[in-house]
Amino acid sequence: MPRTPSTSEARLQAAAHLYRLDDWGGDDLRLLPGGDLAVAPSWDAGLCVSLPALMVELHAQGLSPPYLVRFPALLKRRIEQLYGAFSQVARRRGYGGGMEALYPIKVNPHRQVVGALAEAGGSFGMGLEVGSRAELQIALTHRPTPDALMACHGIKDDAYLHMALLAKRAGMRLCLVIETPSEARRILDLSQRLEIQPMLGVRLAPETMGIGAPGRRSFGLDDAQLQEVIRLLMAGRAMDGLEMVHLHLGSPFGPLEDLAQAVRLATRQLLTLRNMGAPLTLLDVGGGMGGEEGKLAWNLTAGRWHRYAETVMESIQGLCDEAGEAHPRIVTENGRALTASHAMLLLELCAPERMDAATVTACFSMIGSLPDAWAMGHRFPAMPLVGLDQPPALRAVLNDLTCDHDGRLTHFDLREEGQAMGLPLPASPSGGRLPLGIFMLGAYQEVLSGRHNLLGRPHMIDVRGDDRTGWRLHEVIPGDRAGALLREMGYDLSAGLEMGREGDGPGSGVAMLQDAMRAGLERYAYPEGLRTEDES
Repeated sequence: MPRTPSTSEARLQAAAHLYRLDDWGGDDLRLLPGGDLAVAPSWDAGLCVSLPALMVELHAQGLSPPYLVRFPALLKRRIEQLYGAFSQVARRRGYGGGMEALYPIKVNPHRQVVGALAEAGGSFGMGLEVGSRAELQIALTHRPTPDALMACHGIKDDAYLHMALLAKRAGMRLCLVIETPSEARRILDLSQRLEIQPMLGVRLAPETMGIGAPGRRSFGLDDAQLQEVIRLLMAGRAMDGLEMVHLHLGSPFGPLEDLAQAVRLATRQLLTLRNMGAPLTLLDVGGGMGGEEGKLAWNLTAGRWHRYAETVMESIQGLCDEAGEAHPRIVTENGRALTASHAMLLLELCAPERMDAATVTACFSMIGSLPDAWAMGHRFPAMPLVGLDQPPALRAVLNDLTCDHDGRLTHFDLREEGQAMGLPLPASPSGGRLPLGIFMLGAYQEVLSGRHNLLGRPHMIDVRGDDRTGWRLHEVIPGDRAGALLREMGYDLSAGLEMGREGDGPGSGVAMLQDAMRAGLERYAYPEGLRTEDES
């Protein structure tokens, strides 16, 4: 007979159900017996980080919220899930081409993220995808292994092409993906002058095949442009360098059925081009794990990874087997699915003046930390970090710190009837601040963030497992100081700090103002030490 859960256990289960923790937290987060939320993966018994305890430790080090916290172990887990799913499906189906994943640097180009992915992905043969000259320079110096594949997309000026071709000469495995016929001409011209045989790919435009976003023209070659590129490659005797076909629908794009259709179309094109003399050993299917039904998909369970791998391999294998052709090596670019879960924003809510208050102030900038929520209405998972063993005491809309509360979180994806406005919250501990987490922020949010109200970048914290203590602060990067933000905006306040008149002494009003301004330039750009009447 099943054991009846205790009252505390039942409340924890109710909280996990309400906030849909299993949907987006998966095997990474769990509720502790005392009602705290922790990063405590089921797949790593040695890692258990109470998020409230982490905030207490950061406070003790003199750092005020908000904190952007990264867990590289979660990046490693996503890589293992991706490669594991493809490996299992390939063995079951007898797929012979293999798979390698590329991380699109644009998703999150921060050194800590690219470095952690390179460290975790090296043993799998993971590579990098770049879309600009600056991203190429990151890839050339931070590729996971010497023979890691680098796929070069985007608008490529001559300096970009020159650097890429020299990397190819240096023995690096770098593919220039052709986006337009004019780009093909420039690649052929420069490679001939440098006497370098390029590794090439062609990017197909999904719209020309009846798929992709309606009314939107993406990167890629339509049928006529592809024919022109092939003519140029044949004339330049470069067809033997054509190694990759690439088609990318963007993320989020829709159900896996759309991906299957796109992959089948790309496979047919690959087989056609093989018959024209191109080796085409690689089929880059882009992403697809980060979106579903036109919206973000946070549920990255093992089953979803396997459905994705099955969809891709089935779509390619049948056509290749029917044509008697070798299976191409599959290339994926699932940036959002790999990185979203590893980063979260930890902040504090000011205690409401009344327990029936409809709004509370949250110590963060929505434009600065959740730009997709502000601009596109994306709903990121959010939940309190403490008090989860008690029923909610109120529900509230979250106002951010910006002037006029330009950022407001009003609706949340909860498992409840009616989807009422506001987030359910427990009573604030001892009438003080309530710690809260906003999750799945590792993809795009940092690089798209703005400087609205000059609040800047929050403290960035890298947390890793420790065999002795369970976890440790691996790296702490202090958030933006006010002076740095002002300099970024073109201000030099040194002249203003010398505005005193002759005879103003150390105790004068002007001198005291100057001291306060100098001190203010060195402070964290976010408000510190806020107190409400209940906290005073």
